[in-house]
Amino acid sequence: MHNMSRDQAEGLRRLLGQQGLRIVRLNSGRSGVGKTSCAINLAAALVEKGREVLILDENEDQGNIADCLGQPAHRNFLKAVREQCELEESIQRAADISFLPAACGMAELARLPHENRLRLSDTLTACKLACDVVIIDTVAGSSSRLLPLALRDQEEILVVTDSVASITDAYAFIKGATNEYGKRSYRVLMSKVRNEQQGRAIFRNMADAARRYLGVELDLMGMIPADDAVKRAAGMGLSVLKAFPDSSAAAVFRHLGMAVAEWPRPIDGGDIAGFLHGLIRCVANQTPASGKEPSSTWCVPRGAGSVKPRASGARIALAS
Repeated sequence: MHNMSRDQAEGLRRLLGQQGLRIVRLNSGRSGVGKTSCAINLAAALVEKGREVLILDENEDQGNIADCLGQPAHRNFLKAVREQCELEESIQRAADISFLPAACGMAELARLPHENRLRLSDTLTACKLACDVVIIDTVAGSSSRLLPLALRDQEEILVVTDSVASITDAYAFIKGATNEYGKRSYRVLMSKVRNEQQGRAIFRNMADAARRYLGVELDLMGMIPADDAVKRAAGMGLSVLKAFPDSSAAAVFRHLGMAVAEWPRPIDGGDIAGFLHGLIRCVANQTPASGKEPSSTWCVPRGAGSVKPRASGARIALAS
């Protein structure tokens, strides 16, 4: 019955011509703001809505997607890059969530000779993976290899907490990405919010500063409460929707999943194979002829430059 419903949903999407793959990229100015937890729970909410979701995890350190879901990363993008398996075989699944550990694969892809990249592209063309949404859980700050890829047309979500460090680093990220790639709009997801009124005040301050000094528009996507259920669910290797479906955090993520599911998808946005081709080109374009690792043109917090925090209650002063 479940497969029949999925087939019917896919048929309806084709009938309506909504074939574009939705790419949602989660970033943060620094680690420790709950970005990976947001990726897992947003994916779970979209799965509940009947979407086929794949999380592309760019993080290698402890606390990545595989670690949070209690899964050893024995299958990953690296094996597909080395042509040791098909892409579909490198994808893992836990707690109804599909994810692709990609950190090592990204590094290997950057060093891959041109002819090997061409062969890999040909292989990916045959990919038959069913996917409606790709959620990219990036490396915090500006060291992501996927910034040029994800800052083009995809949805950019910046995860921020109410701490001064998180706010100023997020602002530094916005400033750097705007200067480097011309990105002019971002969705902001406030995480670990202890007081809704204070969370909204902090966002308004950020939005006002971004508009005034950078010419950037920020949109408040939502606020994740500081709900202990999120932490307890993570300790169980589950999403909060699965472990504690009646919690306040689960309700918020369901609302967010519904919102993302209703975002208009690009009609000609391609499919998962096209996305992976773009990923290969993105990494290849960042790799100099010498084969050495490229150095970032901006970073956090050094890239903050003239960002000057001043905490006063819920208000943080940010300058250009």
